[in-house]
Amino acid sequence: MRKLIITVLILMLIGCNKSYHEDVLITEYKDRSDYFAENEYQTSSINLSNADQLTDSTMLDSFQSLYGLNSLSSQELMWDEENNGLQMDFYFSNEVTLSEIDTARNFVLTKFVQGIINNNSITAYEYWMQQNGKIRKLSSVKCKIMIDNQLIFQDNYKDTRLSDCYENSSIFVNARRVSLENYKNFTDLIEKEISDATLTLQKSIKTGALLILIESDDVMPIKKAEKIQKYIKDNLSKEFPNYPCFVLTLKTESQQYFCSSLNMEEGDVWTGEDWLN
Repeated sequence: MRKLIITVLILMLIGCNKSYHEDVLITEYKDRSDYFAENEYQTSSINLSNADQLTDSTMLDSFQSLYGLNSLSSQELMWDEENNGLQMDFYFSNEVTLSEIDTARNFVLTKFVQGIINNNSITAYEYWMQQNGKIRKLSSVKCKIMIDNQLIFQDNYKDTRLSDCYENSSIFVNARRVSLENYKNFTDLIEKEISDATLTLQKSIKTGALLILIESDDVMPIKKAEKIQKYIKDNLSKEFPNYPCFVLTLKTESQQYFCSSLNMEEGDVWTGEDWLN
């Protein structure tokens, strides 16, 4: 019994030490000049506590039959009357295609931002946009693309102007997938440096940047991350000059702890500046 208690205490101490070590590492990552901190506004919602629920259940069929959004499982439309803000959320499965994502975003742009109504086949949401025979003018519009209930992409409009976007680089989305077949040297490097790592490559929905996502059991030592950054800058960027930007995201199963970008059009320096807007 005594041996069991001692073993449990040792394991607890090891676990606490590992947690402390990882917390220190994460702080060091966040203190780096090339650490990208996401803007909270980019992923914000309208005032949901004050919002009217405008969701029409018949629109799911309309989106699937009229717009070809076959991977759409549900949708939600909310209006904050006090601030004249509208938010449209699309919920897709991971089988969604880039074409479906583009179509959903374009629906919000044309119907709610630009106010273009098709009177020949008007939908419930287009009908709402026609207020007393006039097209509503909204102060702000948000379009959220959710895949497997995780926010992947968001457009934020002020009046009729796109103010900024958000794209989640820490989640693998099959529609963004880039085959690893042509990146053998890079995959070999990752396997050598971090044996338990999972590497995925994706192409950004908006910018065409190469999104490099590395997930490992533990927080990666900073020197290994720097070695990977150096390889991307010295080798990958020259082998694949068609990518305007390279975005490196590091995460464990429970959290993303580092994101940085290398914009080849603005100098070959890793930076913490917003890579999307």
